[in-house]
Amino acid sequence: ITTGAGSSKFPLNWADTSNTVNTLFIFSVPSATGTTADIWRTDGTPSGTIPLVTNISTGTLLTNYSTGFYVFNKRAYFLINDKVHTNTALWSTDGIDATSTHTSFLKDMGAIGSGNLNYLSSVAFPGKFVFFYPTDNTFATYSMWQSDGTAGGTNVFKTFTANPDQVV
Repeated sequence: ITTGAGSSKFPLNWADTSNTVNTLFIFSVPSATGTTADIWRTDGTPSGTIPLVTNISTGTLLTNYSTGFYVFNKRAYFLINDKVHTNTALWSTDGIDATSTHTSFLKDMGAIGSGNLNYLSSVAFPGKFVFFYPTDNTFATYSMWQSDGTAGGTNVFKTFTANPDQVV
């Protein structure tokens, strides 16, 4: 998909069929520089394989600039550092294209955590999904978030101290 020092020779989360939204498969790849990542989608054809978000960082704990996707109500949600907002940001896409109508920033998460919804036990409820997110880089405190897919409907509803005996 891209060439260069980092190249995209290792598309990430490729085998995860839960990344399919609206018959489009969403995935991340290291960018040409190898220092950032890009979010792409494909419909299985060369012309239907396009970038949705480019030049991002996906979090300090994730290797190879991988990000996970959580599909809810025909949109894929993901956490990235888009280099525009101060903190990790929650984004969503329906996979159609890179325009703000189809792929857009949803909410600043307020911390620079690991940023991977797949590994933070996201779960869907009627009309919303719930996920955990660290409140700071020490991972000593976590917040439970809920989202209905809108900025106004994405908020913290419970914060708690992590068990110091648990391995993160």
